[in-house]
Amino acid sequence: MPMFLIRHPLRGVLLIFTTLILSILLFSLSSLDTGLQAQFHVPQGHAWLVDRNDRLLRWLFYDGVKLIYVLLVLGCWIALGLSFRRASRLRGMRWRLLVVCLSLTLSPITVGALKATTEMPCPKQLQMYGGKMPHVTILQRLTGQAPHLKAKCYPAGHASGGFALMSLMFLFSSPVWQRRMLWLGLATGWIIGSYKMLIGDHFFSHTWITMLWDGQLILLIGWLVSRWRHQSLEAFLQQSPD
Repeated sequence: MPMFLIRHPLRGVLLIFTTLILSILLFSLSSLDTGLQAQFHVPQGHAWLVDRNDRLLRWLFYDGVKLIYVLLVLGCWIALGLSFRRASRLRGMRWRLLVVCLSLTLSPITVGALKATTEMPCPKQLQMYGGKMPHVTILQRLTGQAPHLKAKCYPAGHASGGFALMSLMFLFSSPVWQRRMLWLGLATGWIIGSYKMLIGDHFFSHTWITMLWDGQLILLIGWLVSRWRHQSLEAFLQQSPD
């Protein structure tokens, strides 16, 4: 993360949240989403550039990723539990593991809760792409101007797991490895998000909002754990885990 966010985490959370609100306004009041999504839609037969029934792609970018993520979360909590053993080599990693475990767990949970609340349809469900639902924006939903729909597509849930991997930066004290883990999370989230866009499951803004949400959540969790340790977030990250 940029050093400003590390040195001033609460300001960073506020900055990311402000960016999130401005993004909601931008995508709600413009045609950026529909304009970009139209590039992935094939009008003949209302198909999409990528076939959602392709088993290999589905395994690589959906089922396989989900399985790996579940195993990673379970492994994280097991490692955290082992860190409480007196002779465990993981004792020095306990608080870092706590940040990662909470981030990996709360990210999909909170995004899933948002999806259930917003009732936003996927592109494939919209009338403009051969579906049956009207196109509504999140701003219309928040201001009560949109009808209630049986849809759960906003923000992007699957990509939340990818972006949650940014929290792996807390396992390292080396700035180089922290940046690598940060980029790993960003790349994984956008690869998964792009796949979901190409099969008509999400607009660009769905993934963008998820990235911002995960970023502020991870930063907030890191700050709370560091404060519990009576440290600044910067000192917490720089301290050797040994």
